[in-house]
Order: sequence, then C-alpha cells, then structure tokens
Amino acid sequence: MQAAFTIFKAFVGIGILYLPNFLFEAGWAVDPFLMLGSLFLTLYCVKLLIETADELKAESMPEIALIAYGNWAKVITDMLIIGSQFGFCTSYVYFIIS
Repeated sequence: MQAAFTIFKAFVGIGILYLPNFLFEAGWAVDPFLMLGSLFLTLYCVKLLIETADELKAESMPEIALIAYGNWAKVITDMLIIGSQFGFCTSYVYFIIS
C-alpha cells in the first residue's frame, strides 16, 4: 500500500502541478498526444514492475534489485529513491515559491 501511495504521489502530484505550464508550452494540438504517450509508457513500466515483484516474491524496489543484482544494486536503488523523493519535495517548494 505504501508503494502504491508513493507512485501515485510521484506521478499525479507532479503532473497536476506542472500541467498548466506544459499545456501552454506544448499547445493544444500536441499536448494530448504527449500526455497519452506518457500515460501508456508509465502504465506499462508499472505493470512490468508489479509482474517482476510478483515473480520474485519481493515487496519493494530495493528487494527486486537485491534479488536480481545483489547488494550494490539495492544500495543504488535506495539512493535513487531518496534522490527522487528529494526532487519531488524540491519541486513542490519551487512551485509554492513561484
């Protein structure tokens, strides 16, 4: 449940914050196609991640990395998750300031 909430927050929260600016810059003709392409690519990647987790009996992304590649991949995955969460927080602060 926690992973689902994090994925929801990551994709939906940032998308809602930047949607008006993206629509303005891309235009009405291009924006819907780019958004739909991004949607389907995201859904496909999440589907692959869920299937991999079910196959490996893992409960998190670091566990998948640990099983697939070893301890070094788990550490890198943890660092990337921390970095992405830091980026989300920074973008929220930037959005509020501007």
